[in-house]
Amino acid sequence: MKIRWFFLSICILFSSAVYAHELSFLVGHLTPVDESGSTYSWQVDFRENFHRYFAWSGSYVNEGHVAAHKRDGLAAQIWGSVPLFDRHFSLALGGGVYRYYDTRDIVGGSYKNDHGWAAIGSISTTYYINKPWFIRLTVNRIMVLHDMDTDSYLLGVGYDLAANDNKGKSSFKNNSLDSQKTGVETTVFAGAMTANNLNNQAGVANGIEFRTGVMKYLDWTVIGLHESDSPSIQRDVLGTQLWLVNRYFNNRFAIGVGAGPGYFLDKKYSHLTKSSCLAEWVSIMMRYQFANHWLARITWNRLGTRYNHDSDEFVFGAGYRW
Repeated sequence: MKIRWFFLSICILFSSAVYAHELSFLVGHLTPVDESGSTYSWQVDFRENFHRYFAWSGSYVNEGHVAAHKRDGLAAQIWGSVPLFDRHFSLALGGGVYRYYDTRDIVGGSYKNDHGWAAIGSISTTYYINKPWFIRLTVNRIMVLHDMDTDSYLLGVGYDLAANDNKGKSSFKNNSLDSQKTGVETTVFAGAMTANNLNNQAGVANGIEFRTGVMKYLDWTVIGLHESDSPSIQRDVLGTQLWLVNRYFNNRFAIGVGAGPGYFLDKKYSHLTKSSCLAEWVSIMMRYQFANHWLARITWNRLGTRYNHDSDEFVFGAGYRW
C-alpha cells in the first residue's frame, strides 16, 4: 500500500511539472547521529519545479559503509524554495520518505538484508552558474525508527534538462516519438551483477525487456532476467514493473524509475526460497534513441528478497522501437 501511494503521488506531480527539470550528481561526507565513525556518501537527484516556490524530487541515495551498515535507497521529497538574487541562487527545504536497503553485519561473521521505510529531511542551496548548469549543496537527515539515523553533507553539479528542450517535435520520421506516450519497445541487455553480502560477490546479468506506454508519463514492462557466475546467486527472474518516464532533447533522451514484483527461481538456494520466491524489484533507467527505430538503454536494478540474497544489476541494452 505504501509503495502504491508513493508512486501515485510522484506521478501526479510528474505530469504537472512545467518549470525546471534538474538532474544533479552530488558527493560528500556522512556521519551517524548517535554512533561513532564516518563514511562517504553520494546521491543522484532529479528535481522538478512544478511551481515558482515548490518542487518534488526523486533521488538515489548511497550512505556508504559505516557501523556495520551498507545502506542505500530511493527517496521522494516535496520542496519549498525561495529564489534569491534575481534567481541566480535558491534556498530550499525538503521532506519526504526514503525506501532503504541495508546489508548489515551480524554476530558470527554473517549478514542480513534489511528493507524498510524512513523519513528524510533536507536543506539545499543552489547557484545557477550559466543556464543550464548549476552547483548544489545539500544536507540530508535520514531518520529510521529504532535504527541508525544519519547526516550527510553533499556538494555537486547539475543540469536543467528542460532548459533548451523543444518537446513535441522529434527529429525522426515514421515512428511513435511524437506520441504522448512510449511506443512498443524490445530491449536485449547484459551487464554486471553484485550480490549484496559482506563480500559484494560479482557476477553477470542478462535478459530481455518488453516495454509499452500506458499513458503520457507511465510505462509498463515485462522483464526476464538471468543472474549467474556468482558464488552466492544463480537465479532466473521474471518480473513486471510500472514506470514513471519523461523525455527530453526533442524526445531522444528519456529517464525513468520503475517498481514492481519479480518471481524468481534460485538454482543454488532452492531449499530456502520455496515459500519466498517473490522479490521487490526497483529500477532507474536512461534511454537514448540514436536512429529511427533503434535505441540504447542503461538500467540499474535492485532486487530485494526475503531470504537475504539481495542483488544489484547495472546493465546496458540495445533496443528496437516498433
